Amino acid sequence: MEGNCVGSRSRSTQPTDSTKFIVGNDYKVESVDSDTTKNVGWVEATRPNMEGNCVGSRSRSTQPTDSTKFIVGNDYKVESVDSRVRPEAERDLLETVKQKVEIRLGNQLHHQVKLNLTQETQPQQVRPWNMEAKLAIAKPSQLLPPDTTIGEVFDQCSGSLLILGEPGAGKTTSLLDLALELVAKAEANPRQRIPVVVDLSDWQPTQKPGFFGKKTDTSSLSSPETSIPNWLKSKVRDTYGFPLQQIQQWLEEKRLVPLLDGLDEVSPEYQQKCVQAINLWLKSELQPRQIAVCCRREPYESYSEKLQLEGAVYLQDLTDEQIQRFLVEVNRSELAEDLLADKNLLALIRRPLLLSMAIIAYKELKLIEWQQATSTGDKLNFLLDAYIRQMLTQDTPSRAYRNHKRPSYKQSRKWLEILALELLQNSETDFLVKGSINTRWLSTSLQKRLFTVLAIAVWGIVFDIGFWALGFLIVSSGSYFVNMLGFVLSITLISWVESEWQNIYINRLLLRLCLLGTKSITWNYTRFLNYATERLLLQRTGSSYRFLHDLLRQYLAQSRIDRDSHRISPQVFFRCGESYASMEQYDNALQQFNRAIELEPKYVEALRERAKIYKEMKRYEEALQDLKRTIELEPTNYLVFGERAKLYKEMKRDEDALQDLKRALELEPTNYWTLIERAEIYKQMKRYEEALQDINRVIERNPKDYWTLIERAEIYKKMERYEEALPDIKRALELEPKDYWVLTDLVELYKEMERYEDALQDLKYALELNPKNYRALIERAKLYKEMKCYAEALQDLKHALELEPKYSWAYRDRAKLYKEMERYEDALQDLKHALELEPKYSWAYRDRAELYKEMKCYEEALQDLKHALELEPKYSWVIRELVELYKEIERYEDALLYLNRAFEREPKNYWVLIERAELYKEMERYEDALQDFSHAFELNPKFDWAIAQRGKIYILMEHYEQALQDFNRAIELNPKDYYLYLRSLTYLILQKTDSAKADLNNAIKIAQNQHSQKPDDCRNTFNLALYYLVSGNLSTAQDLYQATLQHGAPQFQIRYAIQDLKDMLRVLPDETRFQEIRNRGLSISAYLYRYKR
Repeated sequence: MEGNCVGSRSRSTQPTDSTKFIVGNDYKVESVDSDTTKNVGWVEATRPNMEGNCVGSRSRSTQPTDSTKFIVGNDYKVESVDSRVRPEAERDLLETVKQKVEIRLGNQLHHQVKLNLTQETQPQQVRPWNMEAKLAIAKPSQLLPPDTTIGEVFDQCSGSLLILGEPGAGKTTSLLDLALELVAKAEANPRQRIPVVVDLSDWQPTQKPGFFGKKTDTSSLSSPETSIPNWLKSKVRDTYGFPLQQIQQWLEEKRLVPLLDGLDEVSPEYQQKCVQAINLWLKSELQPRQIAVCCRREPYESYSEKLQLEGAVYLQDLTDEQIQRFLVEVNRSELAEDLLADKNLLALIRRPLLLSMAIIAYKELKLIEWQQATSTGDKLNFLLDAYIRQMLTQDTPSRAYRNHKRPSYKQSRKWLEILALELLQNSETDFLVKGSINTRWLSTSLQKRLFTVLAIAVWGIVFDIGFWALGFLIVSSGSYFVNMLGFVLSITLISWVESEWQNIYINRLLLRLCLLGTKSITWNYTRFLNYATERLLLQRTGSSYRFLHDLLRQYLAQSRIDRDSHRISPQVFFRCGESYASMEQYDNALQQFNRAIELEPKYVEALRERAKIYKEMKRYEEALQDLKRTIELEPTNYLVFGERAKLYKEMKRDEDALQDLKRALELEPTNYWTLIERAEIYKQMKRYEEALQDINRVIERNPKDYWTLIERAEIYKKMERYEEALPDIKRALELEPKDYWVLTDLVELYKEMERYEDALQDLKYALELNPKNYRALIERAKLYKEMKCYAEALQDLKHALELEPKYSWAYRDRAKLYKEMERYEDALQDLKHALELEPKYSWAYRDRAELYKEMKCYEEALQDLKHALELEPKYSWVIRELVELYKEIERYEDALLYLNRAFEREPKNYWVLIERAELYKEMERYEDALQDFSHAFELNPKFDWAIAQRGKIYILMEHYEQALQDFNRAIELNPKDYYLYLRSLTYLILQKTDSAKADLNNAIKIAQNQHSQKPDDCRNTFNLALYYLVSGNLSTAQDLYQATLQHGAPQFQIRYAIQDLKDMLRVLPDETRFQEIRNRGLSISAYLYRYKR
């Protein structure tokens, strides 16, 4: 989950920077009364490595409401259940669930790889990697101890968990692990609920039977017919074989823990409705006490409405160390060097499934073709092809074909491709031997003609025999009763034939004969499916079969699609596009969506998905065209307006985004997510009053939504209305007294109000409630640090690390404290500890680089920043830090190299253009700087900083009239004091003294007001000093420069101040009237430069 945001909250559950989760280490399952920490937000996790990249943000997606309170442990009461003895039906269900879960886990590929490749193994060791969970606490994410189980994470989320991940990351395996842990708890305690694992893939809004089997879609998701519980009852009945009445009782008594797999495998047009249906269920009387849902990250991020669960876990990729360790464990250490040396292959195998496949298939890879493949998608296809070939051509004996000849590789491959395609066309993941083969399998004209001929012949004989026999009865008897009986039997026979056409034995036999005749299946299909299961291509649960993974099903189906594309429905192309999109193979995804739309130009879902792909590829105009077409087809679909608003927001077209959100609210006035989205845009535009109006509407509808109260408090803080923000945060804390984030917000507000004693009192109270709350200790340490009470801060951090010795963020906080105390070696030691706990902790490398810079160890700082960039190649802040460091040590060409790379990757990122333009200015390459500033302004015409900086370049180039035009425009957009200062310089050069004095006086007034409010703002104080210097108030200017340095101005701020002085000295004419200012400026500049050194 990637992103660049720092210190912001997000409303969507995405594995972006906005991933936060607060968990107390004092959680106890035995009793809900025992210091249970109520947590909301994100857990980021992974089967191999649960981790995330975001800093300082929250997710709205998992917000709790009054109707989503999940109780974990022994806290519930069910009157009909004896607390000492579990009823027999429950015992049977528990045993059935356990057996099915163990079978599915046993069929997981990495399990088989380990069993097949190691000499000796034990059941508890079949997992090739430990689970590392990373909890986003305070600012970045935080690793849990490596032995943390998914069950413990589930408990920490109050039994309400969303499991997200990429294809092959281990989502289903994690869900099955969770099921097994819950089964163990249920076996030990009759009062514990029973997990039931079910697939969501076949869910759709409940449909009522129509004439001759046709179905009509219902519209209301809140109606009983469309409820998730009714679907769940049928699913549990079909999966576990229990009567509906019994399942209904369990649901009413809340005896089941639904574990719902494959939200992303629901038919695309129904996925958002499925989310809404689950949320309605969570608000109903039948809401479960505990629940877990699995979904791929990318589709989930696109949902406008998120699941109202308490936490989310994101399964990330394996690290190099984990891959190498696993290869050694399975006696394949000779592969480690080859695999780890190939970066392209390494990028593919970081997911557990693909690692296991790579181990098996590596020898079968056609290395020449592999090396020539340029795209990740092609390499993935080569890997899957090699795996299939290896599994179908190996010489090991087959139990399924013990006494029969095995099918050839070509035959097996063809049958698997047909099976994959049929499942994909029907939006199914499971294949049932009885019932899954129907007339939809007749894909060729030959098969359809053959079936028609056979059906007419066979049913003609059946009807002939039936009517001849009936006629004989009537003629022989002649009685009225027999006549009537014959009539009734005739009608019944015709109705039965029509209604049961797909299911009666004769039709199944005819279908098999047709498919067999065209070599689409083998006669003993079950034997072949068992053979494919042995070869680790399918998984079997009872009489149900599924492909080992959707990636395998997708690849095999695509092989058939490429050969028979003229017989493929647009829905199949659409699903293929979705699959490619999930693997970030956007070019392939576009190709599939294009084919779907060509076949069905009004295919709304395909248009929407293609728009998302265009958005990912930064092809915004094409995305807009698709969404425009979608709106033309569905002008009352408020969700599409919401999607286009998000696109406009990303394009910095805020006004257009607001218009679409306004329209979405007209269509669906009760959708408070749209109000929240609009409030966010208003807040970004600094239109705080309008943002408040929207947030107030949300709070009116749900006054107990404490997240929205916090959002309103944030807006009040932006408006510096602290006294109004305080009641909101206090109310939020009343609603969620154990939420660490709310407490943090309250402390931060007190700090801004400089009410340190109140902040300390709140933290003291939190620690009285829970003396082991290490996060409160860390927060208090930060407060003590701000108050310069270093000894107390160190004591709190020491205590926190005693309580949670593997909490790397605490080491980072203590390192910052040591740095402020100038105990650099101690700081380095703590950052070393943090990196030992989290080798991929990019922020620790960044902190250590800052420390090395402070110690003047520039090469070490550069190495750490380069390492951070390797870990987070898309993080713009890492490039920014590198560029700043290179500029500081005057290695401008190196800085330019990194900025050029950043620009190549993101040519429309105006921040990169601004940074490069600034660098060109320092290198005195003014034409290049001018070009970049102009380009940045074209990308964002309201970017006042870009146009002001362009004006500065014009001054340096002595193009004063153009400079004035740019400064006038910048001041119109944003009347900053610095822009007024730049314009005053231009007026001075042009000898327009009165205009210069007016601008300088206004600049000084604005900066002085800011200095009065925030005297520690070094940048503003340096600016104020500069203004006084140019105005001729030399002593005041010098005093301000000296005072700022004495207060410990950061090095980069000193460098900016030096650059401003250099620019001023460069443009002011060497004339007598400016001589005193120039002399004092040179003196101050030299002093600053010595201080910097």
